[in-house]
Amino acid sequence: MSRKKVLFCECGRAGGSIKRLVNLLKNINLSKYKPAVLSFYEDWKAKELVEFKSRFPVFSLGIKESPAPDPIKALGPIKFPSLFFFRYLLKALFIFSVTRPDVVYINNTPFSHLPVMIISRLLRKKMICHLRDTVLLTNAELRCLKWVTKIVVLSKSHVKYYANQGISIEKLVVVYNGINLEEFDKQAQDTPNIVQDENIIAFVATLYERKRWRDVIEAASILREQISNFLILILGDGVERRNLEAEIKDRNLGDFIQILGYVSSVAPYLKCSKLGLMVSDREGMPNVILEYMAAGLPVIATSLPGVDEMVINGTNGSLIPPQRPDLLAKAIKDLLLDEAMRRRMGEASRRILESGKFTVKDEIHAIEDIIANV
Repeated sequence: MSRKKVLFCECGRAGGSIKRLVNLLKNINLSKYKPAVLSFYEDWKAKELVEFKSRFPVFSLGIKESPAPDPIKALGPIKFPSLFFFRYLLKALFIFSVTRPDVVYINNTPFSHLPVMIISRLLRKKMICHLRDTVLLTNAELRCLKWVTKIVVLSKSHVKYYANQGISIEKLVVVYNGINLEEFDKQAQDTPNIVQDENIIAFVATLYERKRWRDVIEAASILREQISNFLILILGDGVERRNLEAEIKDRNLGDFIQILGYVSSVAPYLKCSKLGLMVSDREGMPNVILEYMAAGLPVIATSLPGVDEMVINGTNGSLIPPQRPDLLAKAIKDLLLDEAMRRRMGEASRRILESGKFTVKDEIHAIEDIIANV
């Protein structure tokens, strides 16, 4: 029996979508599937995709800037393909000629991958799209998603969210993200490169505008008037880092916020923390929440579709509305000052994962089943 050839397409440089794809490729059954990877980037987290070259073909567009160029440009009401569109189109044609995939797997929202989806359609290749975010889809994306056989979403809330945008509910299938607790615990044994502080608050995020780092800054400004000993540890890098550093300096918050930048594993730092923050405007099913839960931390998160299936308000954390730094500051203060509540919520976080609700094994098997049946 021949192996099914699958081309995985990834446009990210860092963040959860790459982490999930790396995890999938590490665990995929190579006796049944013959993967190939097309990555926009070769650095940061995407470097881990390039490292699969010893096992199967990996191709890169070699993009250096962030964010990636748009394939479609607008001039007033007129939209037209960009130079990047044709660059991607030609690269994809070459990759198709070399790998001859049976299935094309789009590992996030379709917009950046419109060229490869068009080629897949013309060559009558089956497509799977894994929607790892909650976005308002463009008309071009909605048209291209009609060509896709299966659309993977991250929670029951996301089924409703995308069905309301006109996607056929028959195409939508839920696959929860998973975490390997044994691997996380092993990584957590490493010694973190930080000065220990008794009230460390972890904020893990790629530094984009939608991650709402300014809300964290504003909350820190409020908190320092009420609590003298806390340290918000920012783990992540991105295009907004310079703006973040400037804001910290302008507000004289250097004693309360420390930026570590990108780290290969957040586990050792989370083990030293008291709680974890996720305050984005939009997300899919944030990997960082699973990591906070694995570390036994209470989670303060914005109430978004899918997040409420991970963080149960009052049980293992607190859900707050987006863009409310005042409520964020209050939630942090309440948890820092109430050790019993903090311990109870942290234990609940870990217990939810240990119950087997979000496992890598289930995630991989579900995705393999979808690929097999396309």
